Amino acid sequence: MSGFASVGIGLFSLIYLLFILAMIGFVIWFMVQLIATQREKVQALKEISAQLRERNLSTTKS
Repeated sequence: MSGFASVGIGLFSLIYLLFILAMIGFVIWFMVQLIATQREKVQALKEISAQLRERNLSTTKS
């Protein structure tokens, strides 16, 4: 009986380790996606800012 118990404990440890690795992988994936999304937002805001600046300059010159 002790043989089955040690196999069960070893299997549980392996599953637990895989679960922890999956959680770490998910967190890393989520952070990469978040950073990519924020970079896109910053780029869009820079473009809007440049367009507004250009409009403002053309309005003040006329």
